[in-house]
Amino acid sequence: MLGNTANLLYTNADGHSSLVDAGTTIEKQIQCDRKYPDLADVLLGKSQPNTHTDHSPRHTLEEYVKRPTAIEQDFYKKETIDIPQSLVDSLDLLQCRTFMGIFPEISCAWMTVDNRLFLWNYTTGTVACTYDDQDQVICSVGLIKPKPDIFGDTISHLLVFSTPLYIGILAVSLNKPENSISLYATDLVVPSDGMQITQITGTDDGRIFLLGDGRVYELEYSMPSFSWFRNHCRLIPHYHSSIRDYLPTFFKGPKGDEIKSLEIDNERKVLYLLSNQSRIEVVYLGDKENNYKSIAVKNDICNSARLACRQKLLAFDDAEFKIDAIHVISKTESKKIHLVGITSSGYRLYFTHHRNAVQMMSFTQADQPPNGLELVHVRIPPPIETPSATTLFQTQPKNGPIHTSYYDCGIMLAAKMTSDDNDTIVMTAVDPGSYARQGSTAANTNTNTLFSAGTNALSSTPRVTLAESSTSIDCYGRVYAIAEANASLRGKHDINEITTQITQQPRQFLVLTGKGVTFFAKKRPVDILQELLRNAHGDVESHSKEFANFFERYGRVQSCAMCLDIVCANFGASLPEQADVIRGAVQLFFGCGGSPAPVAAASSGGNYLGQLIGSTGTHYSGKHDGFALYFAELISPVWNAKVFEACNPGFHANANIADPRFHLEDQGMLQVVMNEQQSLHGLYLLLKQSIEAISFLDFLIDSKLKDILQCVPETFRSEMQTLSLGAMLKDPQGRVMTRELVIASIRKYGHSHIHIGFDVVSDLLERKCNSFFGPSDVSFYRGVENMSRAKRADTDQERISALGESLRLFKQAPEYLTDEKLGEICSDFNNLGYYIGSVELPLERVRKLDSEGRAFAFTEGESSIGDAGQQLHEARRRCYEHVFRALKAVKTYVDTRYGDPKTYAARVYAAAYSYDDKHFQYDLYSWLIQENMQRELLQVNTPYLLPFFQERVEEGKAMDFLWQYHRLREEYLEAAVYLEALASRPNGLPLVKRLEYLSLAIVNARCCETWRYSHQEITRSLRFLEDQMAVAQIQWSIQCKLQSGGPEYHEAAKALDGGLFDLTVLHDKYARPYGLDEEIKDIEALNE
Repeated sequence: MLGNTANLLYTNADGHSSLVDAGTTIEKQIQCDRKYPDLADVLLGKSQPNTHTDHSPRHTLEEYVKRPTAIEQDFYKKETIDIPQSLVDSLDLLQCRTFMGIFPEISCAWMTVDNRLFLWNYTTGTVACTYDDQDQVICSVGLIKPKPDIFGDTISHLLVFSTPLYIGILAVSLNKPENSISLYATDLVVPSDGMQITQITGTDDGRIFLLGDGRVYELEYSMPSFSWFRNHCRLIPHYHSSIRDYLPTFFKGPKGDEIKSLEIDNERKVLYLLSNQSRIEVVYLGDKENNYKSIAVKNDICNSARLACRQKLLAFDDAEFKIDAIHVISKTESKKIHLVGITSSGYRLYFTHHRNAVQMMSFTQADQPPNGLELVHVRIPPPIETPSATTLFQTQPKNGPIHTSYYDCGIMLAAKMTSDDNDTIVMTAVDPGSYARQGSTAANTNTNTLFSAGTNALSSTPRVTLAESSTSIDCYGRVYAIAEANASLRGKHDINEITTQITQQPRQFLVLTGKGVTFFAKKRPVDILQELLRNAHGDVESHSKEFANFFERYGRVQSCAMCLDIVCANFGASLPEQADVIRGAVQLFFGCGGSPAPVAAASSGGNYLGQLIGSTGTHYSGKHDGFALYFAELISPVWNAKVFEACNPGFHANANIADPRFHLEDQGMLQVVMNEQQSLHGLYLLLKQSIEAISFLDFLIDSKLKDILQCVPETFRSEMQTLSLGAMLKDPQGRVMTRELVIASIRKYGHSHIHIGFDVVSDLLERKCNSFFGPSDVSFYRGVENMSRAKRADTDQERISALGESLRLFKQAPEYLTDEKLGEICSDFNNLGYYIGSVELPLERVRKLDSEGRAFAFTEGESSIGDAGQQLHEARRRCYEHVFRALKAVKTYVDTRYGDPKTYAARVYAAAYSYDDKHFQYDLYSWLIQENMQRELLQVNTPYLLPFFQERVEEGKAMDFLWQYHRLREEYLEAAVYLEALASRPNGLPLVKRLEYLSLAIVNARCCETWRYSHQEITRSLRFLEDQMAVAQIQWSIQCKLQSGGPEYHEAAKALDGGLFDLTVLHDKYARPYGLDEEIKDIEALNE
């Protein structure tokens, strides 16, 4: 048992508290970084509060941010990979048509030339694969994830292509080591019957949807078999047929409103259909009974959008709101808004597929299936910078419309026609600096603390608005497709780029034109800062204005965190340019990080980090909070993993602001002086513990260290050989080894000086090494030694004395009694028959654990589940188990070493009954009832017994116990009251039993003595009971006669068991209707 004390680690109170506070700070910072505002909240930030009762969409005076310099533009063109020359040459042989697109999932672009399909790798500029095993013109191509368990593990995707005659499926295999692609033909083919397929897309679980002739189809396929009569691939139409479908082509006339594009939300299992007249249909794919369930259709979108913009005092035409494309809003970005439509003129229309979702202050149905479609917000087009532009809020210039677009996680790229041959890429992104500035204004502070200038500002009361940057870059050639390079992260990008580390790859986008694939990259704030540092070439002072603007834009704390990120990312680099970057980042960190500032102790704003880590009423500097922020960013992915404890006296020392030495006139120097004091205090603690550790080692050497090491458990003995002074002072395992040495020294002295040895050891350690061996340590280990002495005792008297002493000592160190230790000690007590120790020690631990009685508040429902009350309740119950085990065992104990067994058992039970604690007493009574020991309960005299039966026991059982309890104590009138109540309860009790209770009640009432009760009280109660008995006897007589009658009387006889009825009921419902003349006379006589 002594060896298991390794679990009792030494903990310095001051240092441990500081570590706990710092850990809480990091956890809160991680949580705040994850609590980025919902898109719905920022879209409606400055317009109207979420108190709308109508369903009309809203608009805001959106803010678009203009970057002051080219370096700070959010997007830039990286490179262009030309179409391989072999494919360009193939175009010379074109006879019919060509199509092209991008498959970022396999890092390829595709192009069809008549009947041939080419896949070319846009990272290397080489042709990856060619398919020409058929003679029909390929009109459309889609890359789909395969259904599970259909193809082997080597098949990563399916390539679905369409021709005028049929639709086919190819299996795609990726060979990543060789960076090659293989296509395999399958037997999965279905006729297309001349239908023009314009889009092929699929879900993550393998469903394939096609858009052909303006209608939606689903391509279903199954596992191939050897049956000649089964088609493994079929085309399922998802529309209602009309007469027009069966007319010849020249009779059909012009086409009406047809579907032009599909968009799948894999997270929510929703399919959106966009028509050429801007009608959107919502289809739910997650219903088990109907996996293609049309939910809602929105027809009047253009008119609704125009009305939403009527406040702009400009004339709008419905044509400006004609939707060109729709894109899914991921759950990462919003739980309330699910779809965005991009119009040909650049407006963005935001939709939700939950009715009233945005109007509700607290929306809890984010994961529910869709039930409608509502337009909730209209956002004006991003500005186009022109030489004559005087404002950022302009309508779209008179040039070509937007025809291709991409949107995901706050970033939009749209291709707009600017000439017959070329397009312009308009790119927008969320501006993190605007959130920092809005948060700083909301907090109304000039300190740029982490709370006021970072992501935490988003939780402040004033709403923030959606501010975006806009960039326009010319693109040579017509744009055919836009995609993001890393398709696996679609819908999972961090919206809050201000906390993104520089070592993480920035987002890259692919723009496919007739000339090749152009790469565009998104700059993050940390990328911009690093580029500013590179351009400064280590001369920060000459570019101070640029850096000051940067710190102002993104906040001092975030900028300091970025400086640390840049330093760490470039650390160890050999290039002079990188050395300049590090030097500049360090200079910015210390030069622009600011200084701490004193605040009022009761201030509610500012930096929660300072309030948590220190109790000094201080706004910490940007350097301090920037370090905490950067630390949180680094540690968040592995926060639950074990981490080492850093030892820095400047962070973990103790200082008191009330000290007169700190009452300085220069408040700017206050923190500096306190930091120095904290450092000195840490050095003092280290010095003190070093002296005590040396004293302890000196004691071990004088006490024959070799003999003491022989008493150390073998599991620790080998580690003792490498134990150093430094490990003893700072390492947790070193503290464990120190405790084992203390135990071993006590053992050694205990064996050689059985009566006084361990007292000498503990006294010496307490005087000279109290950091290692405090009063509680002394008591606990003395108790352990006395337990060992009891086991070795030769006589009962010596054993009983040692057990009593061990119990007394253990009671002095209840904080060391973990569940494991308490179980071991109680087991030893029980094995030695010392059951009173197994009762008193757990109850003493209960007293220490819950001295305020919060566990009882939990059992009474006065505290919620999960709080400290519940934890204390559970901890108490674990202690009670040891008590109940001892109480049960002592009932069968027959040894006479502690005296007469019955008398000894009564003493043990008396110890339990005497513990003045309502929570324990209630659990004790429940246990006794469970063990069928109600008879013992009748002998108990505690103030908790009667309330327990009145509050916790079923009423009938409680009264049956209580009348016996009062009769045993000669409280006859109280017993009579409970007996009468038992007789009168309307619970279906047999009438004979009610008569028995009434008889007992009368007997008890007649036993009342006048010295206890007044004569009048006794007489009144007795008369009432006798009257009750007389009426009950008539009721019993009626029941007997009815029972002796025919079957038709039995129901009435049974009803008489329902309670004690009065004379009127007996007369009107039973005696007179059934002609019981004798009972009628008795009733009349009794009435007289």
